[in-house]
Amino acid sequence: MRREVTGDPLTLGLFRRWCASNVTVTEMHQACEEAAPHHSELTPGVLHAQLQAVRRARLDKARA
Repeated sequence: MRREVTGDPLTLGLFRRWCASNVTVTEMHQACEEAAPHHSELTPGVLHAQLQAVRRARLDKARA
């Protein structure tokens, strides 16, 4: 991502949140792969929304 995006305080907050909630590289990779076909640019907000969907699906699968 561009430096303007990665240095943004909101982006840094999301990154800290991802680290604190133990987001794995595998989960983020899956979120990127699922979001890319539907978005021309993978912004932190787009990635966060897709990451939430990935984690929710994983939890639903574990509950079933």
